[in-house]
Amino acid sequence: MDDYKAYFKHLDYLREERSIHVDDFCEDICSSRQYRRYLNNENVISQLRLSKFYNKLGLSNFEFISSYYASSTNDYRLLADFYYSLFGKIDKDIDNQYAILSKRSFSTLENQKFFQLCNIIYQKNKNQITAFYALDKLGRIINYPACTEKLSYNFIEIATIQKMGIIEIEIGNYDILENLYRIIMRDGFIYLTNTNEMLMPNICQSVSISFGMKGDIQKSLEVALKGIEFSLKGYNHRSLAKLYYLAALSLDKLGRKIESYSYARKCISTCVSTNNEILYNHYISAFKREQNYSFPGLEFEQK
Repeated sequence: MDDYKAYFKHLDYLREERSIHVDDFCEDICSSRQYRRYLNNENVISQLRLSKFYNKLGLSNFEFISSYYASSTNDYRLLADFYYSLFGKIDKDIDNQYAILSKRSFSTLENQKFFQLCNIIYQKNKNQITAFYALDKLGRIINYPACTEKLSYNFIEIATIQKMGIIEIEIGNYDILENLYRIIMRDGFIYLTNTNEMLMPNICQSVSISFGMKGDIQKSLEVALKGIEFSLKGYNHRSLAKLYYLAALSLDKLGRKIESYSYARKCISTCVSTNNEILYNHYISAFKREQNYSFPGLEFEQK
């Protein structure tokens, strides 16, 4: 049912793209009033009637579905670009990106929710909305806290809970962070995605840092180790050195010096194996300053 709602939104996007008036588009198919009911999700269009509409655009079933997925993929890339810009990970004109995306009509439910998430983060960053208002709006996107009882989560759900946790910490509360910890550490936790494999190690990095700042070193360690597990499973290695560093730091604070040094070496080894001299120098200095560690045999060599 949700598929047909999404298909119809894409159909209407194609109609607007071709500057076809609704009354003309509906002729011999349905009333313009019924068309708007489909568009507003008051009724769900049938496959037969949907095919009459896209045939009217000169498209076969294959061409229409291909167009739908092509549009969805392009929308997602634009949203992902904007999302990472909001966290300073991509140097782009955020206001211009926002203006462009605000005018788009997203055909899939996932992309609609993704834009809602980005929109709230953008408004919060601009101080256009309060922390309490942002928490309420973000919670509505994913039906929080009811969603925390599940075993499987997609990118939007995890990213939204993470952002809610960050905002809640600003007002001195850690309840959402604790819920995210329980989700990540739960037996049978499943992260469902075909688009944002890199997210979970980054999420674990952020949550580990937050628990460290809170002073809960044991949870900081547990989440860092979980992030390492996600990284090594193939999600991505971009956060691996940082996660090894966080694990080493937590183990040191817990008095587990031998394990701490082992993870410190893994951190430095990762920097060497990825040929990242900047991170290598950063962590060498950090470990020397904080734990007085040295790493014979792990010198950085220019390639």
